[in-house]
Amino acid sequence: MIWYVCKTPYKQYQLWQRQESDSLQQKRRQINGVNSVRLYADLHDVTLDELTLAGGEGRPFLKALRQDVRRWQRNARKKGHIS
Repeated sequence: MIWYVCKTPYKQYQLWQRQESDSLQQKRRQINGVNSVRLYADLHDVTLDELTLAGGEGRPFLKALRQDVRRWQRNARKKGHIS
C-alpha cells in the first residue's frame, strides 16, 4: 500500500488533432510539469480506498468518472470534435 501511495505516474496521454484530417490521435509521452501539478491538485485529498475501482468504495469514483466523460462528450459534440 505504501508503494502504491508513493508511486508517481511517469506517462501522460493526450489527444491531438491530426493535420491531414479532423480525426483525433492519442499520443503517449513523459508526464510534463504542468500536468504533474494538475494531477496533484486533483488527487491530493483522494484516499486510496476512494481510488479502488474493483467495487466497494470505488463506486462513487466510477460514477464521477462517468459523469465527467458524459460532460466531455457533450462539449466535444457541441464543438464538432466528435459525432
